[in-house]
Amino acid sequence: LLVGSLLLVNQVNINVVRADVVYKQGLRPDAEGKWEAAAALYDRAREMVPTEDFYHLYYGRAWMERARLESNPQVRDAYFSEAVASLERARELAPLNTDHTANLARLYRTWAESSQDPEVQREKLELALNHYAAATKLSPANAQLVNEWGLVYHILGDFEQALARYQESLALDQEFGQTYLLIGDVYFAQGNWPQAVSFYEWGINLDPSSIQGWSSLAYGYAQLGQMDKAITANLQILTMVPDDYVTLKNLAILYKEKDQPAEALAYAEKAAAVAPEQEQAI
Repeated sequence: LLVGSLLLVNQVNINVVRADVVYKQGLRPDAEGKWEAAAALYDRAREMVPTEDFYHLYYGRAWMERARLESNPQVRDAYFSEAVASLERARELAPLNTDHTANLARLYRTWAESSQDPEVQREKLELALNHYAAATKLSPANAQLVNEWGLVYHILGDFEQALARYQESLALDQEFGQTYLLIGDVYFAQGNWPQAVSFYEWGINLDPSSIQGWSSLAYGYAQLGQMDKAITANLQILTMVPDDYVTLKNLAILYKEKDQPAEALAYAEKAAAVAPEQEQAI
């Protein structure tokens, strides 16, 4: 009996080591975006050690990423369903791990965003809301999760609930720049430009590396007729991404609005040089 027990323990330990090797092999195609190859290796790791929630997590993530790329709705939904099953198994194995519940919420949000069917979108977003509610109960001090929860309400067009979640997030962390930017997005969607600009400015002060924040702020300035500030914000984006086509095009438009044709032409030429193929003729 003792010899048998030792052999069993040894076999289990060998499987753990082998599974870890196979899992690490999966990280290479994962990094290259070869999701089916990565999923196959993660699945082998799951078979070797089926009680390791981490392998189920990565397997589910691989199929979620593969689903994003799929144009066939039936195949895409099959991939998402496979991902859901794996992430739910990971949560069963480690129910107190917030990441598993949060990842299910993110998966359903991604599924909704990938679908063109309004009924499917709403169904998946409602499921995302339920999982974010559960995740924030497990980790009530996680401002990032609360923000993601609010974002789903924003996508659903429920701006009141979105703002309520963002206010909860601010109560947890008043120095988290993302929250101010998200609040700005709510006012942006409502066309409330003074409020949107105010929150974008606050968010940018805390997170000056946010390209999307600068872009939204620039647009808000333009809507308020503050063209000089809009130009300055766009120029700030170019310090981070010098060849950004949209920013270069926006600068050409802004300088045209300011009746500065030389500057407008200069940025129009720069934009044309880096324009995507489908916009070359514009």
